[in-house]
Amino acid sequence: MPSRIVDVVYRKFEMKDPGINQKGILAILEGPAMEFEKVNENNRFYPRSLIENKILGDEDVKNLIKNRALLGEGCHPDDRFEIRYPYVAVLVEDLWIPEDKEELWGRFCILDTPNGRILKTLVDVGSAIGISARALGTSYETTEGYEMMNEEDYVFFTFDAVPDPGFTIARPSPVFESKEKVDFSETVKGYSLAEKEITRSLINDINPEFFSEELEIINESLKGSPMKMLEESQRKIASLEEELEREVSINKSREDIRVGRIPSSLVSKLLSVQGKYNEEVTKRRSLESKVSRLEKVLKRHVNEKRDLGKKLESLSKESTSKQEGLRRLQEKLRQENLKVAELGREIKTLEDKLLLESRKSKSSRIEALALITGMSEEVVGSYVSDFREPLFETANRLKRIADKNRGEVLEARQSVISGSDSEKYEMDRTVRLIRSQKSI
Repeated sequence: MPSRIVDVVYRKFEMKDPGINQKGILAILEGPAMEFEKVNENNRFYPRSLIENKILGDEDVKNLIKNRALLGEGCHPDDRFEIRYPYVAVLVEDLWIPEDKEELWGRFCILDTPNGRILKTLVDVGSAIGISARALGTSYETTEGYEMMNEEDYVFFTFDAVPDPGFTIARPSPVFESKEKVDFSETVKGYSLAEKEITRSLINDINPEFFSEELEIINESLKGSPMKMLEESQRKIASLEEELEREVSINKSREDIRVGRIPSSLVSKLLSVQGKYNEEVTKRRSLESKVSRLEKVLKRHVNEKRDLGKKLESLSKESTSKQEGLRRLQEKLRQENLKVAELGREIKTLEDKLLLESRKSKSSRIEALALITGMSEEVVGSYVSDFREPLFETANRLKRIADKNRGEVLEARQSVISGSDSEKYEMDRTVRLIRSQKSI
């Protein structure tokens, strides 16, 4: 990417804290990280004693802060609690509770690491970085309906930078002072068309609201450009192709009705059933997608349960000083067993619902086909075991079968009637012959 494109996300603020000049630190955030003595956005209640005893009063946490070793990553990892250096983004420099506040505050240094540099870019463009605790613990539901965190088994590991923290207030601010804004419209004049397109994409990905004025300037400069006209033409072509495809589908359905001579009184019923079938197919696909997602979640929890089992087996062989870690992993393993069982029940419920929707779809189609062809639903069901073709094609095929069956019945009936007349003629002729012999 050309270096001058970064001018679009120029810094609107300038850091003023002297500590920012420390080697390896790109920026410093300071502000609230947790809230206690009230229910948070995740419907959890953290008592003040938990914050004081399990975080601020924990000797391991104190030693990590003292040694500048309480490190956090850019987002919570999904499958572990330990810190891994390749993902480190922040250093927790200090933690405290301000006077007259029921909040835990912190000072977080953004480090000069790959993930730290990403956070620094977000800070430069005005993004509010969220902070969230990485911890392990259980909770119980109170009579008021919220989850009370258990202080006894709560284990704090660190704070990570996240886009959506559990506490709304957990978005510490950078230490900065305002800087005079440059004339962005003059800067954009020197950009090429490709640079303008890349710049617009960059702003939309980072913070379009914060840079609304700059985004408007770029969009204005792109009006009438070949790239803009090409994009607009492609969108119109795609829209026309979709409309043409819908029209072709509608005309084909009408032609199927005309050729099959389906009664007009049943057309609305047929179209209604087809629409319901399409809705049921969509609903079924949605259920299948949800089952697939839940199976993936289930697989992840099964894998995590297996890993926890291995860790549990390994910890059981260590010294008694590791018993606390062993107990925590046992509780985590129990929680995963509950999650696996719950997901299994949910998947079974969805599969039953999927089977019921499939049966409803088949029943509604058989009812419509019986009305169209004049056959009974039992006969239609005997001819159609599975619907792998459109409803109109199935209706025409059954109608041809019904017409053929009616022709065969009519031919047989005429044959019987003809046979009866012949026998009557022979009997009359015999009677006349007998009478003539008597007269002689």
